[in-house]
Amino acid sequence: MSYAVHMSSVCHCQPTLRRGPQILLVLLTGCALCASGVACLQSKSESPSEPASMPSAAGVAGRPLKASFVREGCSLFWVTVPDLMDASSMKRLEALRVEQLGEALPAGLPLTLWERLLAVCGENRRPVMWPSDLRGMVRIDDGKQALAFVRLFSSPGTNSRFPDFRYMEVAEASTPGWPMPGEMPTEQFRQLGLRRAEVVAEGEGFRVWRSAAIMQKSHGTLIDLGRVVGFAILDETVTRDGDYVIRVLWETSTVPKGVTVGLPSLR
Repeated sequence: MSYAVHMSSVCHCQPTLRRGPQILLVLLTGCALCASGVACLQSKSESPSEPASMPSAAGVAGRPLKASFVREGCSLFWVTVPDLMDASSMKRLEALRVEQLGEALPAGLPLTLWERLLAVCGENRRPVMWPSDLRGMVRIDDGKQALAFVRLFSSPGTNSRFPDFRYMEVAEASTPGWPMPGEMPTEQFRQLGLRRAEVVAEGEGFRVWRSAAIMQKSHGTLIDLGRVVGFAILDETVTRDGDYVIRVLWETSTVPKGVTVGLPSLR
Protein backbone atom coordinates (compact mmCIF):
# COMPACT_ATOMS: atom_id res chain seq x y z
CA MET A 1 0.00 0.00 0.00
CA SER A 2 1.34 3.48 -0.79
CA TYR A 3 0.28 6.97 0.09
CA ALA A 4 0.52 10.09 -2.08
CA VAL A 5 1.30 13.51 -0.67
CA HIS A 6 2.37 16.88 -2.10
CA MET A 7 5.53 18.85 -1.57
CA SER A 8 6.39 22.51 -2.15
CA SER A 9 9.56 24.56 -1.70
CA VAL A 10 9.93 27.83 0.20
CA CYS A 11 8.93 30.77 -1.93
CA HIS A 12 7.95 34.40 -1.91
CA CYS A 13 5.01 34.23 -4.28
CA GLN A 14 1.73 32.33 -3.98
CA PRO A 15 2.30 28.60 -4.58
CA THR A 16 -0.32 26.08 -3.61
CA LEU A 17 0.41 22.78 -1.94
CA ARG A 18 -1.34 19.79 -3.43
CA ARG A 19 -0.67 16.12 -3.43
CA GLY A 20 1.93 14.27 -5.52
CA PRO A 21 3.83 10.95 -5.23
CA GLN A 22 5.69 10.34 -1.97
CA ILE A 23 5.55 7.91 0.94
CA LEU A 24 4.69 8.86 4.50
CA LEU A 25 6.74 12.06 4.62
CA VAL A 26 5.91 15.59 3.58
CA LEU A 27 7.52 18.97 4.09
CA LEU A 28 4.93 21.71 4.02
CA THR A 29 6.04 25.18 3.09
CA GLY A 30 4.82 27.96 0.87
CA CYS A 31 3.42 31.44 1.12
CA ALA A 32 0.36 33.53 0.46
CA LEU A 33 -1.17 36.90 1.18
CA CYS A 34 -4.15 37.19 3.50
CA ALA A 35 -6.98 39.36 2.31
CA SER A 36 -7.44 42.41 4.54
CA GLY A 37 -10.67 43.97 5.66
CA VAL A 38 -12.54 40.66 5.66
CA ALA A 39 -15.20 40.07 8.31
CA CYS A 40 -14.18 36.78 9.89
CA LEU A 41 -15.61 34.31 12.35
CA GLN A 42 -13.30 33.73 15.31
CA SER A 43 -13.26 30.54 17.32
CA LYS A 44 -11.07 28.61 19.77
CA SER A 45 -9.68 25.21 18.89
CA GLU A 46 -12.07 22.28 18.96
CA SER A 47 -11.54 18.61 18.14
CA PRO A 48 -14.04 16.00 16.95
CA SER A 49 -15.18 13.74 19.77
CA GLU A 50 -13.74 10.25 20.26
CA PRO A 51 -16.18 7.61 21.59
CA ALA A 52 -15.00 4.44 23.30
CA SER A 53 -13.69 1.52 21.22
CA MET A 54 -16.30 -0.70 19.61
CA PRO A 55 -16.80 -2.78 16.46
CA SER A 56 -18.59 -0.89 13.70
CA ALA A 57 -21.55 -1.89 11.57
CA ALA A 58 -19.16 -1.81 8.61
CA GLY A 59 -17.05 -4.53 10.23
CA VAL A 60 -14.13 -2.27 11.18
CA ALA A 61 -12.63 -2.95 14.60
CA GLY A 62 -11.68 0.54 15.64
CA ARG A 63 -12.72 3.59 17.61
CA PRO A 64 -15.41 5.52 15.72
CA LEU A 65 -14.82 9.25 15.32
CA LYS A 66 -17.97 11.36 15.28
CA ALA A 67 -17.75 14.56 13.24
CA SER A 68 -20.61 16.71 11.92
CA PHE A 69 -18.97 17.14 8.51
CA VAL A 70 -18.97 13.42 7.59
CA ARG A 71 -21.42 12.58 4.79
CA GLU A 72 -24.39 10.31 5.49
CA GLY A 73 -23.40 6.71 4.80
CA CYS A 74 -19.72 7.36 5.59
CA SER A 75 -17.83 6.79 8.85
CA LEU A 76 -14.43 7.56 10.34
CA PHE A 77 -12.47 5.19 12.61
CA TRP A 78 -9.21 5.31 14.52
CA VAL A 79 -7.51 2.01 13.71
CA THR A 80 -4.07 0.59 14.41
CA VAL A 81 -1.48 0.63 11.64
CA PRO A 82 -1.50 -3.16 11.08
CA ASP A 83 -5.19 -2.89 10.13
CA LEU A 84 -4.08 -0.83 7.12
CA MET A 85 -1.18 -3.06 6.06
CA ASP A 86 -0.89 -6.25 4.06
CA ALA A 87 1.11 -9.29 5.23
CA SER A 88 4.26 -8.41 3.26
CA SER A 89 4.36 -4.89 4.71
CA MET A 90 4.04 -6.24 8.24
CA LYS A 91 6.80 -8.79 7.59
CA ARG A 92 9.19 -5.99 6.60
CA LEU A 93 8.24 -3.93 9.64
CA GLU A 94 8.79 -6.83 12.02
CA ALA A 95 12.42 -6.94 10.90
CA LEU A 96 12.94 -3.35 12.07
CA ARG A 97 13.49 -1.96 15.54
CA VAL A 98 12.02 1.18 17.03
CA GLU A 99 12.81 3.16 20.15
CA GLN A 100 10.43 4.14 22.93
CA LEU A 101 11.74 6.06 25.93
CA GLY A 102 15.29 4.95 25.13
CA GLU A 103 14.51 1.24 24.91
CA ALA A 104 14.85 -0.78 21.72
CA LEU A 105 11.71 -2.80 21.08
CA PRO A 106 10.69 -5.24 18.30
CA ALA A 107 8.57 -3.31 15.81
CA GLY A 108 5.85 -5.89 15.19
CA LEU A 109 3.90 -5.83 18.46
CA PRO A 110 4.40 -2.20 19.56
CA LEU A 111 3.23 -0.90 16.17
CA THR A 112 -0.28 -2.07 17.07
CA LEU A 113 -0.39 1.02 19.31
CA TRP A 114 0.08 3.36 16.37
CA GLU A 115 -3.31 4.76 15.41
CA ARG A 116 -4.30 6.18 12.05
CA LEU A 117 -7.59 7.35 10.56
CA LEU A 118 -9.65 5.15 8.25
CA ALA A 119 -12.60 6.45 6.22
CA VAL A 120 -15.36 4.01 5.23
CA CYS A 121 -18.09 4.71 2.66
CA GLY A 122 -19.97 1.54 1.77
CA GLU A 123 -17.39 -0.90 0.39
CA ASN A 124 -14.82 1.88 -0.06
CA ARG A 125 -12.17 2.01 2.69
CA ARG A 126 -9.55 4.74 2.50
CA PRO A 127 -6.57 5.45 4.82
CA VAL A 128 -6.56 9.16 5.68
CA MET A 129 -3.08 10.71 5.82
CA TRP A 130 -3.89 14.19 4.48
CA PRO A 131 -7.05 16.39 4.60
CA SER A 132 -7.92 15.93 0.92
CA ASP A 133 -7.96 12.13 1.43
CA LEU A 134 -11.48 12.82 2.76
CA ARG A 135 -12.62 14.46 -0.49
CA GLY A 136 -16.07 13.20 -1.45
CA MET A 137 -16.66 11.69 2.01
CA VAL A 138 -17.52 14.95 3.77
CA ARG A 139 -19.99 17.79 3.44
CA ILE A 140 -18.80 21.10 4.90
CA ASP A 141 -21.70 23.54 5.12
CA ASP A 142 -20.47 26.31 7.41
CA GLY A 143 -17.42 27.92 9.00
CA LYS A 144 -17.69 25.90 12.19
CA GLN A 145 -17.49 22.66 10.22
CA ALA A 146 -14.58 24.02 8.14
CA LEU A 147 -12.63 24.70 11.34
CA ALA A 148 -13.47 21.27 12.75
CA PHE A 149 -12.29 19.68 9.49
CA VAL A 150 -8.84 21.33 9.47
CA ARG A 151 -8.46 20.85 13.24
CA LEU A 152 -8.94 17.11 12.88
CA PHE A 153 -5.39 17.09 11.48
CA SER A 154 -3.83 19.82 13.62
CA SER A 155 -5.31 19.69 17.12
CA PRO A 156 -2.90 18.74 19.95
CA GLY A 157 -4.79 15.51 20.57
CA THR A 158 -4.74 14.23 16.98
CA ASN A 159 -1.80 15.85 15.15
CA SER A 160 0.63 13.07 16.09
CA ARG A 161 -1.59 10.56 14.24
CA PHE A 162 -0.95 12.33 10.92
CA PRO A 163 2.83 12.11 10.35
CA ASP A 164 2.57 14.00 7.05
CA PHE A 165 0.84 17.03 8.62
CA ARG A 166 3.49 18.90 10.56
CA TYR A 167 1.42 21.84 11.83
CA MET A 168 -0.25 21.88 15.28
CA GLU A 169 -2.63 24.79 15.81
CA VAL A 170 -1.77 27.13 18.68
CA ALA A 171 -3.89 29.71 20.48
CA GLU A 172 -3.59 32.13 23.38
CA ALA A 173 -3.71 30.48 26.81
CA SER A 174 -7.22 30.40 28.26
CA THR A 175 -6.03 30.44 31.90
CA PRO A 176 -2.94 31.72 33.78
CA GLY A 177 -0.08 29.36 34.57
CA TRP A 178 1.42 26.60 32.46
CA PRO A 179 -0.36 26.54 29.05
CA MET A 180 -2.67 23.70 28.16
CA PRO A 181 -1.87 21.59 25.05
CA GLY A 182 -1.99 23.77 21.96
CA GLU A 183 -1.82 27.00 23.92
CA MET A 184 0.82 29.72 24.48
CA PRO A 185 1.05 32.53 27.03
CA THR A 186 -0.84 35.51 25.60
CA GLU A 187 2.17 37.86 25.69
CA GLN A 188 4.37 35.39 23.76
CA PHE A 189 1.59 34.65 21.26
CA ARG A 190 1.22 38.34 20.46
CA GLN A 191 4.95 39.12 20.42
CA LEU A 192 5.41 36.54 17.67
CA GLY A 193 2.64 38.21 15.66
CA LEU A 194 0.44 35.10 15.72
CA ARG A 195 -3.29 35.40 15.09
CA ARG A 196 -6.49 33.79 16.26
CA ALA A 197 -8.25 31.31 13.99
CA GLU A 198 -10.54 32.95 11.43
CA VAL A 199 -12.74 31.50 8.71
CA VAL A 200 -14.83 33.07 5.96
CA ALA A 201 -16.98 31.59 3.18
CA GLU A 202 -15.27 31.98 -0.18
CA GLY A 203 -16.25 30.61 -3.59
CA GLU A 204 -17.20 26.93 -3.38
CA GLY A 205 -15.96 26.54 0.18
CA PHE A 206 -14.14 28.30 3.00
CA ARG A 207 -10.87 30.03 3.67
CA VAL A 208 -9.18 29.58 7.04
CA TRP A 209 -6.36 31.58 8.61
CA ARG A 210 -4.74 30.38 11.83
CA SER A 211 -1.46 30.06 13.72
CA ALA A 212 0.47 26.85 14.21
CA ALA A 213 3.56 25.38 15.80
CA ILE A 214 5.77 23.54 13.30
CA MET A 215 6.26 20.03 14.66
CA GLN A 216 9.28 17.86 13.99
CA LYS A 217 8.26 14.21 14.00
CA SER A 218 10.41 11.10 13.93
CA HIS A 219 8.67 8.40 11.91
CA GLY A 220 10.78 5.69 13.52
CA THR A 221 9.44 6.04 17.05
CA LEU A 222 6.58 4.08 18.53
CA ILE A 223 4.51 7.01 19.76
CA ASP A 224 5.82 10.33 18.50
CA LEU A 225 4.10 13.48 19.72
CA GLY A 226 6.77 15.61 18.05
CA ARG A 227 8.60 18.72 19.23
CA VAL A 228 8.20 22.37 18.29
CA VAL A 229 10.84 23.67 15.85
CA GLY A 230 9.14 26.85 14.64
CA PHE A 231 5.90 28.74 14.08
CA ALA A 232 3.72 29.57 11.09
CA ILE A 233 0.59 31.38 10.02
CA LEU A 234 -1.47 29.18 7.70
CA ASP A 235 -3.79 30.14 4.89
CA GLU A 236 -6.00 27.15 4.02
CA THR A 237 -8.78 26.61 1.51
CA VAL A 238 -11.39 23.89 2.05
CA THR A 239 -14.14 23.09 -0.46
CA ARG A 240 -17.53 21.80 0.62
CA ASP A 241 -16.67 18.27 -0.50
CA GLY A 242 -13.30 18.20 1.29
CA ASP A 243 -10.73 19.28 -1.29
CA TYR A 244 -7.89 21.03 0.55
CA VAL A 245 -5.04 23.42 -0.25
CA ILE A 246 -2.57 24.85 2.30
CA ARG A 247 -0.31 27.88 1.94
CA VAL A 248 2.06 29.39 4.47
CA LEU A 249 1.60 33.11 4.98
CA TRP A 250 4.57 33.42 7.36
CA GLU A 251 6.90 31.04 9.17
CA THR A 252 10.02 30.93 11.30
CA SER A 253 12.23 27.89 11.67
CA THR A 254 13.38 28.83 15.17
CA VAL A 255 11.79 28.92 18.62
CA PRO A 256 12.73 32.11 20.50
CA LYS A 257 14.32 31.55 23.90
CA GLY A 258 11.75 31.35 26.67
CA VAL A 259 8.76 30.72 24.39
CA THR A 260 6.47 28.03 25.79
CA VAL A 261 3.95 25.87 23.94
CA GLY A 262 1.72 23.39 25.77
CA LEU A 263 2.19 19.92 24.30
CA PRO A 264 0.11 16.76 24.74
CA SER A 265 1.50 14.00 26.94
CA LEU A 266 1.40 10.21 26.59
CA ARG A 267 -1.74 8.79 28.19
